[in-house]
Amino acid sequence: MSEKRENNAKNDPKGDTTGGQNKALSSASAQKKRKHVDNGGGAQSQSKGPPPQWTRLTGAPAWDLPPHESRDQTFTGRCRLFVANLPQSATEESLRALFGDFGAVSDIYIGKGNQFAFVKMDTRNNAETARAHLDAKLVDGRTLRVRLAAHAAAIRVTQLPPLVSNELLHLAFSSFGSVERAVVSADDRGRSLNEGIVEFARKSSSQAALKKCQNECLLLSATPIPVVVTPLESRDEEEGVLEKSVLHAADYRLERELGPRFADPGSMEWEMARKWKQLADIEAQKREAMESEFRDLRDGLHQQ
Repeated sequence: MSEKRENNAKNDPKGDTTGGQNKALSSASAQKKRKHVDNGGGAQSQSKGPPPQWTRLTGAPAWDLPPHESRDQTFTGRCRLFVANLPQSATEESLRALFGDFGAVSDIYIGKGNQFAFVKMDTRNNAETARAHLDAKLVDGRTLRVRLAAHAAAIRVTQLPPLVSNELLHLAFSSFGSVERAVVSADDRGRSLNEGIVEFARKSSSQAALKKCQNECLLLSATPIPVVVTPLESRDEEEGVLEKSVLHAADYRLERELGPRFADPGSMEWEMARKWKQLADIEAQKREAMESEFRDLRDGLHQQ
């Protein structure tokens, strides 16, 4: 009887969706389902029932969560490099040899026409070292451009309730798939800024989290504040824009004809600069007024 039930679960998609809640499932079927969840496959289920990876969010107490150490992970999304201006002779083998001098290399993807490539290395430090040594390196007559690539499976989580930690954020979103890193943003005193980021191992997991949290209300603690999940906008605030990357811009010499200075009071550029400052002040005032209004609305909800 148990074998018949297991065969039906494998052949019937609807039965497989609800099977995670059936205590009569065999251990082999349950193991197969867990593997399916880890690979992010459950996020694409077309059945009406809840996908199996979300059944873990039961609202059970989340006290004394153990620390989750992400520094020891290798070959994560934070270890990818974007390589541009490749020579036509570039191949997967040549790139593996080039970047292999700075650490282990796993995935290599070369774009159409050898215009660019993505190279995933073992650690973030090795990726940064490779970037430092290979950016602007001349290879077969072409000057390589190497940068740290944006994480392809990262999301931003805002409107976090009080007392949400990195560990709690990791626990909640690991229900959508393997999480490489979960961090709650903090000020210089270590106090939560009520937002954070989650980096998944697979893009399908981040897409599943986005869709689920947009359609439903995900609560992380006793405070009934649903989190807001959006795609993470990539910003490079480490390397930034180097001089060598703007040298060949069409209007470079015209724009740099005048260097850093304070505008002379009464001059035409001073008048124009004042208008820009006034616009910035108006924008700041309007933003503050809007923030104050929303703070009042949030306080009203807290008191209900």
